[in-house]
Amino acid sequence: MRFFEDLGLLVEPGSPRDIFRVAYELSYRDVELMLLTHPHLDHLGNAIAFPEARLTRNPVRDKYSEGERRYRIRNAIRDSLNLLKVSPRGREEILDDVYVKSTDLHFPGHLVFVVKGYAFVGDSFPPKPEIESLLKSGEKFTGRLAEHMRDVAEHSELIITAHRGSIKPEDVLEVTRFFLPVKIFSCIGLTNS
Repeated sequence: MRFFEDLGLLVEPGSPRDIFRVAYELSYRDVELMLLTHPHLDHLGNAIAFPEARLTRNPVRDKYSEGERRYRIRNAIRDSLNLLKVSPRGREEILDDVYVKSTDLHFPGHLVFVVKGYAFVGDSFPPKPEIESLLKSGEKFTGRLAEHMRDVAEHSELIITAHRGSIKPEDVLEVTRFFLPVKIFSCIGLTNS
């Protein structure tokens, strides 16, 4: 959870287990807009503390969890909020110095936000220890994950994950350095397709 006071913007409201701390730190009147990477309860739970704020949400629905009992609370919270639907194609600016990008990594319609150079990637990045391990070993991420990670790193000054701390963009670029999209390989004749 990070609050940008000058924008009245709260990124990732967080888990309901922190609701008293959040309510103590922020007045519900201070938050005008909440940015949510994906509608899991550990990211969405505190949204109820800010009833007047709008909440961004990608309209892609989680069809697998709608009927599951453990998601009923999450769905009730999500459906009771003042939603601002965001479904970007590529990277789009939604406010001054606030960009959004959609990815289907981790969750269908997962959103990534870049606010004033800080990239909030939710759960769409691997854990920081895994990235640090690859930095030491020299191994690289590949495929769609590498493409996503590079795109975020190239447009941010610091990458903030939901549960695992912050990552320097240069570290992300290092562990994805030899990534080339499949389209490039096919153009130079290195694939069978």
